[in-house]
Amino acid sequence: MVLPFALAAWYRSWSGIWLSLVAMFSSMFWFPAPEVPDPKVMEFLAMEKTLLQSGWTMTNMLGAASVMAYGIFLGAALWKRSLWLGLGVVVLGGVLKMLWSITFSPEAGDSIIPIAIVATGFTVLYLGYIFHRHRKRTKKNAS
Repeated sequence: MVLPFALAAWYRSWSGIWLSLVAMFSSMFWFPAPEVPDPKVMEFLAMEKTLLQSGWTMTNMLGAASVMAYGIFLGAALWKRSLWLGLGVVVLGGVLKMLWSITFSPEAGDSIIPIAIVATGFTVLYLGYIFHRHRKRTKKNAS
């Protein structure tokens, strides 16, 4: 769900940014649950649910602040059309998500690593494609 947000920030569309945030926060209602969920993923999600239901602890406040900072930094980098800064934010966010997952759920946190690697890699490729397309269009219009 980061890709629509990234694209909206790149094209400086406030309505796109807000729409992608609403879609992101409501995605649990419109993505179907898998028929046979991975037990380790279910264990990880149970850990996250327990953590979130524990109230506004320092850990939860830092986690919420980290997620918001990721969105703000990614949006700002792409709004300014800084590919390298945007890629840095994406990669750092992916690495921190993996570290957080393993730290808070040593038994099941590793189940998130393949998902985080694929999502980070796909986002990096997507941003590279958008940047390349933008540069090509800019050069064409300058001619």
